[in-house]
Amino acid sequence: MQKIREDALQFCPECGNEVVRIFFPTKQNTVVATKDLLSDENIKKHGFKKLVNAGGGKFDEVV
Repeated sequence: MQKIREDALQFCPECGNEVVRIFFPTKQNTVVATKDLLSDENIKKHGFKKLVNAGGGKFDEVV
């Protein structure tokens, strides 16, 4: 990988073939915190149910 600020190579230093520079978009920071995704409000908003282990093989519906 070559930094964008470096001069573009015309030929590969190892094999001598012509080099084509490919630009990749920057990483988009769209990561939503897991805490927000699994919040009671978000679960209810999307129509899911949240079950909490009540012990003894039973689960209570919280949302």
